[in-house]
Amino acid sequence: MSKWTDVRDNVVDALHVDDVTEDVKQHVASTLLDEVVPVIENAVDGVADGGGLTNVLKTY
Repeated sequence: MSKWTDVRDNVVDALHVDDVTEDVKQHVASTLLDEVVPVIENAVDGVADGGGLTNVLKTY
């Protein structure tokens, strides 16, 4: 399995959902990629630019 599949499945497991279809898993993965990854990328870019993590987090 890929690392993304592991992350997706761990998120689904953490939600304690008994009946999860592949469509739901794909939706969770898509949401993670669309919503979470850009925030992480912006934080990393801000730190790399010398802004410091504290300053980056203040923008959120």
